[in-house]
Amino acid sequence: MRIRKIAAAVVALAAVSTTLSAVTREEAFAVRAARIVAQLEAQPELVAAARAASMSTDQPRERAVSKVDKNSFTVIGNVFLYDTDFLSDGTPITVGVAQVKKPTLQDIDFSCVGGSIASTCRALGRRQLEGWLLAGDGTNTDEYLHFLIVTKVKK
Repeated sequence: MRIRKIAAAVVALAAVSTTLSAVTREEAFAVRAARIVAQLEAQPELVAAARAASMSTDQPRERAVSKVDKNSFTVIGNVFLYDTDFLSDGTPITVGVAQVKKPTLQDIDFSCVGGSIASTCRALGRRQLEGWLLAGDGTNTDEYLHFLIVTKVKK
């Protein structure tokens, strides 16, 4: 009888812990999503370039190094959370989180800017995301803020 009570207490604690963890994770995501939207809002030229890249069907795999700190990336993982917002000019933006297992298990924030790509990013499950990795420069963006702008999504 005593073992059943202990087992029930452990199950109850696990359920409460999981619920609190999910709430905290979503609140933290909302804060990160707001920061990403604010940083993109401050760089309209970057938003315009991302929209143009997401509409282009022919993207060369090799290209010249850009003057800004921007690199291409490919991430394969499970998208488990996303939120949609609009920039001040009306451009739709979807910010999400994907869980990636390589090189280690980690959550990666990403953003999709523009009509068709922003709606394509509104899905949960396994996806391949391709786009630009942007690193903060310490002037226009926080130097510790790195985020991904997706230009292609594959199911």
